[in-house]
Amino acid sequence: MSSLTKYRKSELIALAADLNVELLPNDTVVNILIKIKESPDYDADFALDTIKCIREEKEIEEKRLERQEAEAAQIREYELEKLRLTQSNDTASVRSNASNGSQNYRIPSIKSVLSPFDPEKSDVSLFLTVFKRQADKLGIPDEELVTQLISVLPANMTELIIRDTGDDTDDFEVVKKILLERFRLSTDAYRVKYMTHQKGVNSLWKDLVFELNSYFNGWLEGAEVDTFEKLKDLMIADQIKRRASPEIKNTFCRQMGTDE
Repeated sequence: MSSLTKYRKSELIALAADLNVELLPNDTVVNILIKIKESPDYDADFALDTIKCIREEKEIEEKRLERQEAEAAQIREYELEKLRLTQSNDTASVRSNASNGSQNYRIPSIKSVLSPFDPEKSDVSLFLTVFKRQADKLGIPDEELVTQLISVLPANMTELIIRDTGDDTDDFEVVKKILLERFRLSTDAYRVKYMTHQKGVNSLWKDLVFELNSYFNGWLEGAEVDTFEKLKDLMIADQIKRRASPEIKNTFCRQMGTDE
């Protein structure tokens, strides 16, 4: 019981809720501890494992909030793309001139609508999807995609492209595959992003739908889910892993053949 005393009141309240312990608004930490101990469902080891999980989930949430400010900046940039694309009429005019043989044609720069990629803050899969969409809107030719992509990538990613593409340096699909294999988020990271991602203050609901769809697809692809039965098993396993004690979680994962 004493091991529970090092936890915060908010964590003890969450533990009490999991144990179906009724609390009063004015209960002190001592009162909460006593009620938890007197609960018919109380088991010292289980209670300790549960509150550890509660703290871990809270820490994940705190880290998410820390990242949210950084992610919000990128989301705002995505939103600004819509404003910058008001220049699309000018771009269409330029393309028209090019089709008429004008020597004044200049390929639009993706930098005008897309901020450079930051691997510490952004998801490469989402970034590449947005990049391709904006490149299509600007009318950037397929043979120029890799050149334009390199202009918004950090040096280490550019070096990887040059080193690993060989004779396919100008093939966007080959470059995309290499970047996804090297910088793609882990399956669990996609799961966490899908579960915790929220709408940015200056973003639209359709942007949130697009981003959640990207994270969800990344989670399913990483977990190799391609049937409804596999999807059902994944959803059930995720709920068990989030709610059960470590012992139960490990047993369940072994039985289901899933990763912890």
